[in-house]
Amino acid sequence: MLLFLSCFVMVACDSVTRDARLLKEQAELMLETHPDSTLMMIDSIMHMEARLFERERMDLALLQGKALYDRDPCDEFANSFIDEAVTLPELDQAPAYFASKKDYCKAALTALYYGYASAQGDDRTAAMNAFKDAERFGALAGDSLTSAKAQYNMGQLLYYDGMEEEAIKVLKVACLGLQQHPAELASALNVLACCHMLRHEYDSAEFHLKNALEKAEQAACDKARRKVLNNLSVISQLRGDLEHAIYYLKQIENVSDSTRTPLTYLMNLGIAYDDFGMTDSAAYYYKLMEAFLPTTEIKAETKASAFLALSRFSEKQDDYSKALEYRNKYERTVSELQVKRERKKVYAIQQKYNYNIIRQAADSNTIRNQRIIAILGVFLIILLLIMLLVYYRYIQKDLKEAETNALLLQILNQNSELIHDNEIREKDHREMVQALTGMLTERLKTMQKLDVFLKDRKNIPALTELEKLVFGGKEHWGKMLQIIDSIYPGLYNDIKSSHPELSELECRVFLLSRFNLSRLDEAMILGISISVLDKVRGRIRRIIETADVDENTGINLEKE
Repeated sequence: MLLFLSCFVMVACDSVTRDARLLKEQAELMLETHPDSTLMMIDSIMHMEARLFERERMDLALLQGKALYDRDPCDEFANSFIDEAVTLPELDQAPAYFASKKDYCKAALTALYYGYASAQGDDRTAAMNAFKDAERFGALAGDSLTSAKAQYNMGQLLYYDGMEEEAIKVLKVACLGLQQHPAELASALNVLACCHMLRHEYDSAEFHLKNALEKAEQAACDKARRKVLNNLSVISQLRGDLEHAIYYLKQIENVSDSTRTPLTYLMNLGIAYDDFGMTDSAAYYYKLMEAFLPTTEIKAETKASAFLALSRFSEKQDDYSKALEYRNKYERTVSELQVKRERKKVYAIQQKYNYNIIRQAADSNTIRNQRIIAILGVFLIILLLIMLLVYYRYIQKDLKEAETNALLLQILNQNSELIHDNEIREKDHREMVQALTGMLTERLKTMQKLDVFLKDRKNIPALTELEKLVFGGKEHWGKMLQIIDSIYPGLYNDIKSSHPELSELECRVFLLSRFNLSRLDEAMILGISISVLDKVRGRIRRIIETADVDENTGINLEKE
């Protein structure tokens, strides 16, 4: 107990760990409303030398993944908050940890988030493996949405790698799981259509794109709507249908504005008119695009595409100086983008290295504190052993006193029991003396009356009194029946119930024939003559129709 209290006090006094846990609680509360602030707070925790349990660190990784990737798919700037302030040092370990704890729901989510992070870091192999884990854990947890999202991303990676046939199979399964989520379904159908476009299956691609447009409008998702309309325009261009290509591009103009839509919209219009040989119209939109480029902050990838399109158009117009200028800008932008990606990779590695150093420092502090606790524990154990020894000797003394008192109490109890037993024996002796005295008195009276009767047999009252003493106040047959019933309980009643046709005298004869008595003894007991007894026996044989022995009673009626 003392050791536990000491450990508890030392942990409670760790202010860094306490602050980290408070920040974690605040980050959880702010996740839904301020995910960017949540990311900042988690990143701060990552740089603290806090002694967090493994479960707490894995929960932080899950919380970080939710704040970074679990955003509205219709948000124009979803997943755009990935800069040098965000590190994911333990997200790759979280799926295996939660799976080992049988918490497959969290394992599926962390695997999905790790897949997103790997895909954005151009590590497609790790991303594919992570999405496969997310699909598997989602199936174990019954989380069909996470499994479907993982399948969609797997199909997208296969599409990027040029494996259209495999991508189509996976995306079709993903679309079945996203039926209740129109925004995500629109994105999956859009990628599925792109796979068919690469296979020159334009009818299937158009069919999926129109379904995707319907789902995007149902979800009021402008982001998905613009992508679908742009791809519908591309199909029309591939078919040589300028009217529908321009029509779909014009539809994008009706979609709500964003900082990226105008440039993409103008570039697509310029490309469309240029492909169909309408140079003046293409030049008009490219000119608007040139004017729009420096006025707003645009993603580097979109800017590179715009520079490449302007370079190609200028080259077609024989304006080689401008074509070279835009080509240089394109190459410089691509180079900067590549450098930025490499910096992000190096920064991620550096941050993970720094995080590992912080964890090692925290572990070193933990080891040092554990050594202190171990030394303190040994000291407390020695002190506790001394206290136990003293307490044991005290207990031994108390036990001896208790044994002595118990022995004395046992002797007193035995003495009380002996006294009580002696009283009971004396009482029983008195009762036996009284009983024997009464019996002797009764026998003396009976002998006196018998003596009187023998001297004067004509004394009828004395004879009657003697009969009462002998037969207990009952007639001769009643006393005899009482004796027989004590030997064979219920035998007489059984005879009467099984042979109701017999008279009372016949039943008595039938009963006495069970015993080894002479005819004279039976006649005397019944108070009848031997001749009457023989007649009754004959009637009994005729009634029950038996020769020697009755099967139920076993009574012999052939006695001599």
